[in-house]
Amino acid sequence: MLKTLYIRIWSESGSKRKSVILLGAMMIVLILSTGTYLAFKKGSSPEGSDVGLKIIPENVDIQLKDVHFTEVGDPNLTWEINADTAKFVKKDNLAFFDRVRIRLIRADGKTVTLTGNEGRLHTDTRDAEVTGSVVVVSNNGDIVETDRLYYSHADRRIFTDQKIILTNPRMVISGVGMSLTLEDEKVSLQSGVKALVKAENKTRGRGKK
Repeated sequence: MLKTLYIRIWSESGSKRKSVILLGAMMIVLILSTGTYLAFKKGSSPEGSDVGLKIIPENVDIQLKDVHFTEVGDPNLTWEINADTAKFVKKDNLAFFDRVRIRLIRADGKTVTLTGNEGRLHTDTRDAEVTGSVVVVSNNGDIVETDRLYYSHADRRIFTDQKIILTNPRMVISGVGMSLTLEDEKVSLQSGVKALVKAENKTRGRGKK
């Protein structure tokens, strides 16, 4: 499970605990006051100026940059998530990612990697959604491109109702709607399926006279 980041104020001796807590409280008030001042200053500053301060939305519990997260609670499937930024909303059990890369590793070592511009993870069910220039790469060489993709953790299934292009060393397949089950690696397309089989490059030898 995703864990909340805690900040702890610690002192070496019990006699200094009150002064450390008081100092910590004063620092927090100072930081909040400075942040409020800078926020107002940014709103009244000329266009093009930048004070380098981003305010975290009220519904976001924590916001992180350059995220790397590994979840190993399931012995049959390990998660690895990398993203430029992540926002966690604890009350909704949601995590939002920008420029996300999700790698699913099975117990037998086989992998499926999903990348996209944005991602959303339900931290309670581990269902996920990836949108924007989505690419799925499996360890057997299959590559799927689409605009939106879903992952159902209960079914171990990746699916979409959008247009897809599936490419592998043997053929290129296009269609609308796709389902991929991780356990048996079975891929099914829903409609509008077109396939282009790649010609094999064979060199025929010629006998010497």
